[in-house]
Formats: sequence, C-alpha cells, structure tokens
Amino acid sequence: MNPRFGTCIALLGVTLLAGCGGQPASAVAQLPSIETSEHAVDAKANPQLYVTNNDGAVRIFSLSSDKGNVAPTRTIAGGKTGIANPAGIAFAPDGQIAVANVLSEGGAVHALVFAPKASGDANPLRAISCGGTTVPLGVAYDTNGNLYVTNGKGGNDVVVFAPSDNGCVNGNRIIAGANTTLLDPYGVRVDAKGTIYVANPGTGGIVEFAPGASGNATPAAVIAGDKTGLGAPSDLALDAANELIVSDLRADTIEVFAAGSNGNVVPLRTIAGSNTGLNGPNGLTLDAAGNIFVANLFANSITEYAAGANGNVTPLRTIAGPKTGLSGPYKLTIGPG
Repeated sequence: MNPRFGTCIALLGVTLLAGCGGQPASAVAQLPSIETSEHAVDAKANPQLYVTNNDGAVRIFSLSSDKGNVAPTRTIAGGKTGIANPAGIAFAPDGQIAVANVLSEGGAVHALVFAPKASGDANPLRAISCGGTTVPLGVAYDTNGNLYVTNGKGGNDVVVFAPSDNGCVNGNRIIAGANTTLLDPYGVRVDAKGTIYVANPGTGGIVEFAPGASGNATPAAVIAGDKTGLGAPSDLALDAANELIVSDLRADTIEVFAAGSNGNVVPLRTIAGSNTGLNGPNGLTLDAAGNIFVANLFANSITEYAAGANGNVTPLRTIAGPKTGLSGPYKLTIGPG
C-alpha cells in the first residue's frame, strides 16, 4: 500500500482516505443507462468526467477526448466550497452535484450540493449534516431527486435526504439495523424503480434493498461468497441490461453479475490482470454506451474499458500524470460540461 495514505479511514485493512480535517495528503446524445439518477444528465453536449481527489478537490475531464497526462478542464476546490475530503459524487436529475464530504468530527458537514457546472471556489447551494451521517462515503440520487448517503467506519447505514434538505436534518429516512447486514457500506446506486444497491465491504458483498426500504430492513438480495470473487467491493453500477458491475478495492478486479443475481454466484465476467492497470479500483461509473470508467486509488489514474470487457484487457485509455493532478482519486461520475 502506498505509505502516503494515512489512517483516517481504513476499510478491512485498506486505507481509503487521508488528511481528515481538510489537510491533503499531498500538495452523449443517446438514452441514459439504467442508472437514471446518475446519468439523467448524460444526454447533454460535451459530457465530462467528474473525479473526487485526495487533495480536497473535484477534478473534471472531457469524457470524449481527454487521455494521458492532461490538465483537467476545470476544478471545484477552495475554502468557500467546504470540501475537505471528498468521497462519493453524484448528479441529481436537475444537474446539481452532490459530494460526500468525509469529516469524522460530530456535527460536521457531510454532504455538499453544488449548482450544475460549478467551478472554482464555488459556494455550495446546500450543506447537509446530521440525519444519521457519521462518515459519509457514497452518494446517489433517485429519479425524484432524493439523495442517498452511505456511512462507513461504524455508521453502518444508508440515509436518505429530500431534494430541499439543508443544514442539520432530522426525521429523515434511515436504513439501519442488524437485519440490513450493512457493515462499512461504501458505493451506492438507485435504479429507475427505486431499488437500492450498496457495496458492503465489511461483509465482502453487495446488498440490495426494495424501493422505499427504511429502518431495520432485510435485504431483497445479497451477492456474497467465495464464488463471487468479491473481497472488498467499493463501488457499483448498473448497465442497460441491468447487469451489476462492481469494483473491488482489495482484489484489483471489476466483477460483472447477471441481472437478478442473488447469493453465492459466479460473475459473468471479470476484468483482472497485469494489463488492466487496475490498482486499488475505488470508484466506478458507466457512460451511456456502457463503457466502464474506474478511479484507481493507488495508481493515481482513471482507466476506461469497453462495454463487455473481460479478462486481462488493456484499457481503452488512461488518464494519469502530473498535469492531471490526480492523487488518490476516490469516486467518479459523468455529467454535463
């Protein structure tokens, strides 16, 4: 493991974030995919790749053209933004941008929402705390604009905020309790029907909850076991065929499971091997064509794979190098330029 990553948040022995308290560790014009909440804004001109980074910034690259050692097209960072340790990132159906802001202090701001196409040292539209948040890691929107936030490092819940929520929120919907099996939940997605999918690295699996799930809910499905190949799943996405694509931070793999998978199932496909460039695959997202984009935490890179990729494949392209500013990238998503 790269020694520059601190011990602020560790997941099953894999350090995820450093610099708690805000100190950095180092100075498509076609129908959206089934991830409608994330990709409702994909059918726009000039789509961009938004990446949260270990230095307290969101870096933005051209989805269509950027590769290699390129500077970002723009960055969201600075004191006014309130961003300290950004983790999850997602787009609301109206184009607003939510960022999970990892601060371990009680009462800290845990979710920041920015205007569409925010840039530079921008003030957030809203800053959400309380409501069950402790150490927020993943964020996702449903089609109604509700914001879902996963809480790891002992939080072990998924909290849901209404589109207008701001400040210290209470009385919101929370999925938590022994029946949920949530343990250090990380990446989260909500499909067009409202089904909730959570990467649950504490148990080495994926848990699925029915639309509207609340309280001590029992999962509708669980993908876990030795046949799955999962060790510490960190993020996930759903393609147009409702196949579930999962990044595994510990195993350095991308696993793809058939629609409706449940139990100790063998993946349909696995991207793994020395040619792939996978090194701590942390964040994962899909473009409208189903191509897979991965944030590699320990390689300081973004890699892209073709839809349907399998085995020890070479990336279609890689974004990496000093000009990119990538240093411990966490999560990524696609939005308008």
